[in-house]
Amino acid sequence: MDGSLLRIISKAGFILVIAGFFMPCALNLNGFQIADNLLKTIGSNILSHSLYIIFVASFFGVLLFILLIINKYFSIIFDWVLLSVIYITLIIAYLRISDIGGSFGISGSDKLIKDGIGLLQYGAYMINFGLILATIFNVFASIIKILLIYLPDSTNNYYFPERNCTTCGKLIEQGYSGCPHCGYYDLNIKSL
Repeated sequence: MDGSLLRIISKAGFILVIAGFFMPCALNLNGFQIADNLLKTIGSNILSHSLYIIFVASFFGVLLFILLIINKYFSIIFDWVLLSVIYITLIIAYLRISDIGGSFGISGSDKLIKDGIGLLQYGAYMINFGLILATIFNVFASIIKILLIYLPDSTNNYYFPERNCTTCGKLIEQGYSGCPHCGYYDLNIKSL
């Protein structure tokens, strides 16, 4: 396994995030209605903008999902950039939520969040589950990618046995495909 299946599952998490936006998230309102109501009630604010940013980033995640399905390669860095944008947005929204709560007469972000958790509906839980799924499977895909690059196994040509150079006779340490002393490269050597 090269991690591409894990990346596909990770991007499927973004599909769940988008689907969650169209479902009731709180107070029988979907994610867009919540953002619009926040904009109408207290004007331009970080929470409403963060909802839109999470949706747009998830939309790009679905585009990456489609690219992976049709076997178009792109760096896993794009996956991490999308997740970073979403989590940075969530952190900023959490830090600024007390400003929004103050507009409604609620002081303290912890109280606002504790009071608001009881109002959450299945759309919000689907968004959370999608983000958790995307993050976990992206971590696993990254770990597998790192392991395939840096750990020896019998299917790659990255590691070679310890041996003596046939030209200069000096010891070639394990992992070198050629002699670091004289530069000779043995084309007949087999990897471990």
